[in-house]
Amino acid sequence: MPGVLSGLAPTCGWGGGDDSANPNGVGCSAWDLCASGWHVCGSALEVSQLSPTGCDGAAPGGPAFFVTRQSGPGCGLCATGATSLPGCESCNCIQGCLQTDQTANDVFGCGNIGTPPNDCGVLNAFSNDGCGDLGSPWSCGFDGCAEAKAVIKGAPEGGGALCCMDMLD
Repeated sequence: MPGVLSGLAPTCGWGGGDDSANPNGVGCSAWDLCASGWHVCGSALEVSQLSPTGCDGAAPGGPAFFVTRQSGPGCGLCATGATSLPGCESCNCIQGCLQTDQTANDVFGCGNIGTPPNDCGVLNAFSNDGCGDLGSPWSCGFDGCAEAKAVIKGAPEGGGALCCMDMLD
C-alpha cells in the first residue's frame, strides 16, 4: 500500500520489513515496518519530543533514509506551521502551512541520504522531486507534488520507517 499519509494501520500484521517473512513488504503499509505498539512518527514535532538527539545516529551504517508522516507544500519546506490559507497545498512552496491532506509534497525523515530540508526541525533529510535524492529502492511515483501519498520502498535495504512508541494517555 503506497504512501505515508493514509493507511494508518498495519495491513500485514506488523509483518513487513527486513527482519520479517516478507522483507520486501509486498502488500504492506508503512505501518507494518513498525513493531506492535509503535507507529510511523507523525511529524517533526513528534520526533523532537520523543528523541532528545533528533536524527543523530538514525542511520549509522550504509546509506539509509527513515521516513516519517511529515510532508509539506514543496521546495523542501515542512508543513509545520499553523495556517491553512488558500495556496497551502502541494507544489506552492508557501512557508508556514499546516500539515493537511493537501500538503503531500515530499517525504521527510532522518538519514544519511536525501537532501537537507528547509526548516524542518530535527528532521535532516527529504526526498526531493519524485524521491530522486533517495534512489532505489525508494519510489514516489510520477507526480512530483504528491510523494507522501505515493511513496513505496520495494526492498529491505536503504532504510524504512522512523517509528515512535505509542503513548498511552
